[in-house]
Amino acid sequence: MQHKGRSRLESVEEYIHLASELKDERDALTMEIADHKDNQERIVFDRNVLKERVEYLEEELQEKARQGLTWFNCLQEARLEAGELKAELENLKADNARRNFGKQGNSLFGEVEDKRLELEKRYGSLRARHEGMVKVHNMTKQHLQRLKNQVATLLQVKSCHADASQIQRLTQALVQKEGEEDSNMSSRLMEFHDAFSEFGDKKDYVNFLQLQLEDSKKVVAALNKELQTKTLLHLSETDRLRHTEHQLHISESKVERLNSENIKLRLKIDDLRIKMQSHSQRDPQNVLQKANSSLRKTKSAAGLIDAKPASVPQLASKKDDRENFTSKVNAKVAKMEPQIAKPRAAPAKDEHGQTFNAKVAKMEPQLPSLGQPQQKMNIGKSLNSRLTTKN
Repeated sequence: MQHKGRSRLESVEEYIHLASELKDERDALTMEIADHKDNQERIVFDRNVLKERVEYLEEELQEKARQGLTWFNCLQEARLEAGELKAELENLKADNARRNFGKQGNSLFGEVEDKRLELEKRYGSLRARHEGMVKVHNMTKQHLQRLKNQVATLLQVKSCHADASQIQRLTQALVQKEGEEDSNMSSRLMEFHDAFSEFGDKKDYVNFLQLQLEDSKKVVAALNKELQTKTLLHLSETDRLRHTEHQLHISESKVERLNSENIKLRLKIDDLRIKMQSHSQRDPQNVLQKANSSLRKTKSAAGLIDAKPASVPQLASKKDDRENFTSKVNAKVAKMEPQIAKPRAAPAKDEHGQTFNAKVAKMEPQLPSLGQPQQKMNIGKSLNSRLTTKN
């Protein structure tokens, strides 16, 4: 009995020790939760401060842009007025010169001089307008460059929004995880309090509690196995979710970067197009040089074509050589005729017992005789044709 009482007391002490450990763990978790909440509040506060600063800077930038646009418009108007005044001054100078010349007489030379002065007047006005337009064009190019820089800065600011969305998703996941931990700890504490409230000083419940403890241990072992499998599955799913979120963040940043690069390339293409137009308007002489070079190439090609007929005498000389060769062949054939006409003393026989003369007699209807001159000429012509085809 004493042994049983000691074992029961030891079990009670173990329960008390477990309760104290759970309380300490609860206190530590509450402290961690408080720290995480403080960090979250500080991050939210810093984010709000940064948002306010960004809004203030955007408003200031818009105001500066409006001021710059107004000053730019005023400067353009002033430049146009200056060009008009300059043109009027040139006109007045031309009128004064014409009046002074009109006093000298109205002869033929006077009419020519009047036309010259009128053309000078028009030239001066057009030159003044051209200078004014060139200045306005330069100002517009500078303004366009400033706008490009502003667009690039805005694209950089926009690329930061993807990072902000990633931070927001991570904070939401952190809050959800903290809520799950709080709910688990509260449920465990409630179960512990319920178990110790039902347990009293009665000794009749000790055996029942021991049996219940053994059953609970078995259940806990089974639940631990299930929990391990569930945790593994949950970890795999969370890893997949984090991987997908990371890929989403990378894709968003990549899309922003590609958009910015696309806009920069479009602006660069516009600049190159403007430069090409300006070069084509300024350098019309290059076009004439290209046309002259093409004409020279065509002339050189025509010279090469004219030079080709010079090779015709060489072909004629080759044809004469072939005719000489055919005449030599005909002479050799004429020399060979007496030898062919002579009979052989000992006709040779082949394997079947037929003599060479018998074979020749069989082939005579197929072969022409070499004695006639017309047939000789035909043989020479055939040899000539074969030589020409080979060459």
